[in-house]
Amino acid sequence: MDRQQVVAIRAKFESVCKQFAAENSLSVTPNNRVTYSSTAVNFKLTFEEVAVAGQPLGDWEKRNWDTHAASLGCDPDWFGKTFVSHGKTFKVVGICPSRSKNCVRCDRKPDGKGFVFPPDSVRFLLRSSGVRVASRSGVTVVTPVTPTAPTAPETNSGSLADILAGSN
Repeated sequence: MDRQQVVAIRAKFESVCKQFAAENSLSVTPNNRVTYSSTAVNFKLTFEEVAVAGQPLGDWEKRNWDTHAASLGCDPDWFGKTFVSHGKTFKVVGICPSRSKNCVRCDRKPDGKGFVFPPDSVRFLLRSSGVRVASRSGVTVVTPVTPTAPTAPETNSGSLADILAGSN
């Protein structure tokens, strides 16, 4: 196979996959990496649900969240909120009712990779991000986020012996 044949095969295959995805409420995303040899071509496509039972996925996720959040220790208001963990931003996008511990589904921004968190961690991280969060006792806690300017590290210009002795 040569490059022109691979391009033609990929274009035809992607058009068939897009038609299939549209008929089955899916989205299709091609991966740009293609490998081929003289006898084979290999490329990757990702199919994702965009609707469940005829409803857009966001509506289904929100309804699922509203149904199961309280029973798993989550606040119904968390859906759609964002928080920061280890310098990365996450958005609460759903709940996994079959999981009792790590049941809060979150997507990392900007790449959209999915993660699961325990409700207590999400509660803490939302508080740390300044979002109004009800604690387990029902008291609403507001933690304002105040940005702090980075400080320059202290420099010591003495000798190692002076620094160890603490006289500088």
